[in-house]
Amino acid sequence: MNWKRIILDEAHLIKNPKTAVAKASFTLNAEARWCVTGTPLQNSLVDIYSLLRFIRHEPWSDYSIWKRICPAPDMNKNTSTDTMAQKASLDRMKMVLSSLILRRTKQSLSSQG
Repeated sequence: MNWKRIILDEAHLIKNPKTAVAKASFTLNAEARWCVTGTPLQNSLVDIYSLLRFIRHEPWSDYSIWKRICPAPDMNKNTSTDTMAQKASLDRMKMVLSSLILRRTKQSLSSQG
């Protein structure tokens, strides 16, 4: 079946790309795909990868590219080099998401009245 639009509400439920629900969502066909969640990132950058894979945002929906560009930081290391690598991964993630995310903070909501 081909859908015009698919909107995943509570999209963080597909954060693990290995689950049956996530795999099923990746196979859905639609012209447009949206992810709606209050918590796009809970545990690791892989949480974001699943959302990008669902919306089929190339090249970031390819796991081999995602792991190369945004590797998961090794939390057991606390060297300055590893800290810089962690910051670089987060900066890359922010860059990728900057054109995709509509972010509403509590502050922005309160300023709207």
